[in-house]
Amino acid sequence: MPDDNGVVVDTQIVELDETLLDDQKNGDGKKSDAVPEGGGEDGKGPAAADDAGNAGDDGKEKNLLDGGEGGSKGEEKTVTIPGENATPEEIDAFFKAIGRPDKIEDYTFDTPEDLPKEVCWSEEQLNGFREVAHKIGLTQEQFAAAVEYQKEALSKQFAAALQEYNAAADKTEANLKKELGEEKYDEFIAAANRGMNHYPGVKEAIASGGLLSNESIIRMFAKIGQGLGESTFVDSNGKKQSYASKYEELTAPGSPYWDGNHAEHSEYVKQVEICLRNMNSAN
Repeated sequence: MPDDNGVVVDTQIVELDETLLDDQKNGDGKKSDAVPEGGGEDGKGPAAADDAGNAGDDGKEKNLLDGGEGGSKGEEKTVTIPGENATPEEIDAFFKAIGRPDKIEDYTFDTPEDLPKEVCWSEEQLNGFREVAHKIGLTQEQFAAAVEYQKEALSKQFAAALQEYNAAADKTEANLKKELGEEKYDEFIAAANRGMNHYPGVKEAIASGGLLSNESIIRMFAKIGQGLGESTFVDSNGKKQSYASKYEELTAPGSPYWDGNHAEHSEYVKQVEICLRNMNSAN
């Protein structure tokens, strides 16, 4: 039939056989079972694609970077943080999951050997902290770090206090030596010791308060010691000795005078009483 320009066109030539087209696509001359373009088996919609960029047959997301479907192949551990209304069991489960020891006594810390002897290390206080640590869910590492911090803090506090005490002692010594001179200074200190020793337990109490380097305290007891006088007696060896020096000897730290269970305790107490009586009678 002629076209719009009057040219005769054979419709047989331009008409495409749908079956032939399918055969050419397959390349084997056999008719394809392919679903015609424009619909699925029912012809109502496109067939589901199964490309890498689309969803797989099972409908799960396929992530190329993690090597598996739906995320990581491995199973991740999760820890639920207890809320305000969590039960004790839930809280315990959480603490156990983060590494808290099962029992209070499982917290360990070796008694430090590098602490100054003046610093008292209390196992009782450490046990108390074990209970607190377990209650708030500390791990062993956190517990040890907290105790170590406290140990270091105690050491630093003691070092600072000792430095302050020694500085005060040096100042007191310098002031008294400047005022009295070297020889008189020794006599002055001896009188102060005599005055303190006159009252059992006083020197220890003053020492525990860190006041043995206090200039005012030393002056006060030196005055008391000077007032006690220097009454003397002849000892068993025929040597002259003051009651004050004998008193200091009898009441020295660690002597039987301070130990009620010592076999010579009663004798020491009797001798101290004699010394005090004679020291007081000399005034």
